[in-house]
Amino acid sequence: MSAWGSLYVFASILCCIVVRAQQAAQLCDQPELQNGEFRYWYSFPLSTFRAIEYNCYEHYVPLNKTNDNDTYGVARCTENGWDPRAKCLGKPCLEALAVENARIIEEKYNYRDGENVKYVCNTGYRMAGNGEAQCLNGQWMDIPTCISTFCGPAPTVGNASAHSQKDIYQSSEKVVYECDGGFVFHKSNEALCKNGQWIEIPECGKEGESCGPPPAVQFGDLLSETQAVNPHGTALSYKCHHLFKLEGTGQVTCRNGKWVDPPVCLEPCIVLDEHMKANNISLKWVEVNTLSARHGDWIGFRCLDGYGISDEALLRVQCIKGTIDYPTCTLELCIILEQHMKANNIKLKWLDLNSLVAHRWVEFKCLDGYKIFKGKQLRVQCINGAIIYPNCTKVGQGESCGKPPEVYYGETLEQQMKSHDHGSVMTYQCPDYYILQGNVKVTCWEGRWEEPPVCMEPCTIAAKDMEENNIRLMWKDSSKLYSTHGDTIEFTCLDGYRISDSKSMRTKCNRGVVSYPNCTKQG
Repeated sequence: MSAWGSLYVFASILCCIVVRAQQAAQLCDQPELQNGEFRYWYSFPLSTFRAIEYNCYEHYVPLNKTNDNDTYGVARCTENGWDPRAKCLGKPCLEALAVENARIIEEKYNYRDGENVKYVCNTGYRMAGNGEAQCLNGQWMDIPTCISTFCGPAPTVGNASAHSQKDIYQSSEKVVYECDGGFVFHKSNEALCKNGQWIEIPECGKEGESCGPPPAVQFGDLLSETQAVNPHGTALSYKCHHLFKLEGTGQVTCRNGKWVDPPVCLEPCIVLDEHMKANNISLKWVEVNTLSARHGDWIGFRCLDGYGISDEALLRVQCIKGTIDYPTCTLELCIILEQHMKANNIKLKWLDLNSLVAHRWVEFKCLDGYKIFKGKQLRVQCINGAIIYPNCTKVGQGESCGKPPEVYYGETLEQQMKSHDHGSVMTYQCPDYYILQGNVKVTCWEGRWEEPPVCMEPCTIAAKDMEENNIRLMWKDSSKLYSTHGDTIEFTCLDGYRISDSKSMRTKCNRGVVSYPNCTKQG
């Protein structure tokens, strides 16, 4: 066959491949990649058979690697989506750690990153924690412990003896004591073993020992007369001063010569004008409707005119033991003025014409017949009383532009003229299999066109070039001879040939150029 005949057959095959690829093409959106990043910039969505490469952060490994020497993963777009999907896995853990006095449920030899192993304590022990350890990046975390629920010998109680003595007691088991002669129990006569510890240990005091005068309670008064001598068991009640809040039962009791559980009167808060003035606030309300508040009461403030606060919830504070944490209003308010909006050809989009609270956002819109310069925002923020108004310009006003910039291989959807008005927009497109990078829409602003896009050329995989380099496409079931810019192309050596660096068998289409690897004959 002549050279022209061979070229005709090759072109016919390529045409059929391209048509078939167009009919079967599927698009894959950008995959969600955690704990990693893409190796290159990709323009998503991508078509079927295109591959992407990604790197994983430290302590993570890619789900799919071409070979053990590679440090990056590969995901390929198929008709069913990404296969395999782009994913960074933490390092696995080997067999689970042994926990003293515990056993493992469903033990395995290998655990995936993020997988849990569950433990259960042996009889006589209880779990400290949730009972599960987790594999994170090759290490076991949150390893539980098992604590003994047994108690040792019964504790010693002064002026008393236990009815029974053992070396070990089980949880919930009690020991009963008996006070020596002339002594009585303050409360219970039993000690309780609970989860390996003795609790509720009794005390024996002198029987019927009286107390002297009751203790004085700051900001409180007794409701009954004071006695010089108060018998064992005497209970006296107190009342707190006005606005002071009682903490406790309000009683003090004589127990074997000691006054126990005296009450406490907590101080109220006084709202001071000088503190409010210093913080640019005024009183809004107090729960008891006075300038004083009891412990635990809430006090509401408001900002003075011309001041604001970032969060209005901070204006509600609680009285804690006589102390008020006053809020501070330091941010000045912004006043939206009609003359300023008129000068900038704008009006409010959502709000009525009034004051704007500090740190709030306000959104404007252009007046009819006006347009905002591209890149500028109509939503602005009030900061410390100052606001920068956006400016809208009249449509068609401004210096015109000449012919739109030419894009090699590209064309515009709109008709091109020698002159275009300020604000005109041209939409660019590239031929099939060419990748458009940059702005799809280019606008004329004040006599200058914005930066145009670029059409990145595709690559044609030539059978002759593969034959000269002793290689073929890696994917035998793929007759793909056409690749878009940035696409990854994988080759393999022909039988009987080899290459020293396997990484060079993967190359990329770079604006129509393919760098072919070369395999040499073995032996």
